[in-house]
Amino acid sequence: MRASVSLAEVGAGVLIERRGHMALAILLEQAVRLIYPERSPQAMHPGQWAALRYLARTNREAATVAGLARYLGVTLAPASRAAAALVRKGYVRGEPDERDRRVVRLTLTADGLALLDGDPIGRLADAVSQLPDDRQRELAAILEHLFARLSPGSDEGHDGSSFTLDD
Repeated sequence: MRASVSLAEVGAGVLIERRGHMALAILLEQAVRLIYPERSPQAMHPGQWAALRYLARTNREAATVAGLARYLGVTLAPASRAAAALVRKGYVRGEPDERDRRVVRLTLTADGLALLDGDPIGRLADAVSQLPDDRQRELAAILEHLFARLSPGSDEGHDGSSFTLDD
């Protein structure tokens, strides 16, 4: 007997009925894991990919370890480790700020920019783009709801900040 059930084999309603909300959460978790198929110690980790994406679109003032930590929702230590790993791999350069030498400004190198061309999150974007427009809007609303509920900071999990697809 097989341990897993796919949505292709049963409808979403049947899956919820059979396995409950935990099954949906696990299915979502597994879908997210599929974004990053490479799992070797030398591979880029999801947090490192997120850091590269952040540095590619943020402004110079926010391109620091502290800014990266805020974006990733982590403390300074893991953000610093992620930045250091990207510097070692040659994808990011860190330079002391001209006004405050304690602050290190992070910038993508040419290799870091080139690496983003093969960003595995593109696979997810392609899959989402294949959904009809109404399903994309529905997915956006669902994900914004989950983000609000899972964000730290309040009884309901929302800290007052918001994240929408416009961010």
